[in-house]
Amino acid sequence: MMLLALTISFCAVLCALATMSLITPLVRTHKRTAMAILVLMPGVSLGLYSLLGSAGMPSRPALFETDANVIEARKQVTRELETMRQLSKDPDNVLLIMRLAGVRMGQGKLDGAIELLNSSIARLPDAEQLRMQLGAALFSKSVMLMRARRFAEALQTLRRCKAVTPEGTPFLKDVDALIAALEKLVRKGGT
Repeated sequence: MMLLALTISFCAVLCALATMSLITPLVRTHKRTAMAILVLMPGVSLGLYSLLGSAGMPSRPALFETDANVIEARKQVTRELETMRQLSKDPDNVLLIMRLAGVRMGQGKLDGAIELLNSSIARLPDAEQLRMQLGAALFSKSVMLMRARRFAEALQTLRRCKAVTPEGTPFLKDVDALIAALEKLVRKGGT
């Protein structure tokens, strides 16, 4: 990949030198032709670069980025900003709060989602959907903590999840089973 980038850079410099050597004699006799070449060459070069370049090249402009992960990340940030804008106009809208928390969870910003839901539940204590979403965010965080082998923290997070999640929520059975398994593991000396 680096060899390709160096080859394209070398060709670009070579083309620039060739263009300058061709234009220099034309400036005296054919000013309009020289100006046309000076104006068109960068456009043609940029067009070729955008067609032939690859997203992995370090000098590739972001304008031509085609990586699906980058495009999806931009869409998620756009959704987050749009939801935040709507939420600023209607801060007690439960659906918007849930949407923003869901977007943040999808981005891996679990602490941000948990913080948003905690502050929203403090303002809207009767919103059962927010407590269910908070339980889901805490459950997700506990899974991440378990993957990181931070079992004591995962156990605390799961206990909090069980405390805030409304009765009848489908994943509460899984929470009970994980709490029991983690309690045994932590007692045996797991971290």
